[in-house]
Amino acid sequence: MAKSIDPTAKKRGRGRPSLGSSQINISVPAALRSRIDAWANAQPGPELSSSMVARRLIELALVDPLPAGLSRRVDVYAKHMNMSRAQAIATLLDLALGEDKAKR
Repeated sequence: MAKSIDPTAKKRGRGRPSLGSSQINISVPAALRSRIDAWANAQPGPELSSSMVARRLIELALVDPLPAGLSRRVDVYAKHMNMSRAQAIATLLDLALGEDKAKR
């Protein structure tokens, strides 16, 4: 008689182990995709994968380079002018640079 499968044999794990991260799937319009590709191509070093490009852009977007007091003022200005934070920063920079040029 043939031997049956040993029930005490250790079973193998299932699939690739978790890397401790989660996956995010997004749809990107063609115009935005071309801007993302242009940004990626302008980066120094080896060519970046789409995943790495997305991670770097998200990290850059989440960094708050402004000091706490200035950050609060920008938020108040953005709310008062009914614009996004990025638009407020761009507007304030344009105003500051315009005043600087006028002084010269």
